[in-house]
Amino acid sequence: MRYLGVDLHSNNFMVCDLSENEEPSFKQYQLSELEAFKDFLYLEDRIAVEATNTTRFFYNQVAALVTDEDKLASYFGIVPRVSNSNQTQHHGSITKRGSKLARTVLVQCTLTAKRFSPCLKQYYERIKVRRGSSKAIIATARKFLGIIYRTLKYKWVFSDFPNFVLAEQ
Repeated sequence: MRYLGVDLHSNNFMVCDLSENEEPSFKQYQLSELEAFKDFLYLEDRIAVEATNTTRFFYNQVAALVTDEDKLASYFGIVPRVSNSNQTQHHGSITKRGSKLARTVLVQCTLTAKRFSPCLKQYYERIKVRRGSSKAIIATARKFLGIIYRTLKYKWVFSDFPNFVLAEQ
């Protein structure tokens, strides 16, 4: 298994290859060489990315693949498993089909966000009473992911983010 660190810049990116039992190697790519970089990857690679001033570029790349927030939630694996048979539907636990690291980061960010946002805290507490804390945090993470998605999609700017008050444009 290889561990790759990718440092993104506005027109290029640097890749640090930390293969097991080998010295780290560094290679710089131009953004036009993205296809060559994709050929360099293996399915079992673990990638950590640091982005500076390129969030919009990579959001546009993801937005081409993810057309709505339900698909994004599915990508993170925080949607319920659904089993259909004729006219009966059974909803189970979350699918966990997406990236475990992405799901973990999202949940950790949600835990922090609910501490500072009265809206998310109120939502979390309401679900927690009915379903328990673990299901409540996943439900809150899904809600938070929707907020993040819509913020990027509609280019929202908040004057008061904890209360989700949009700034005058």
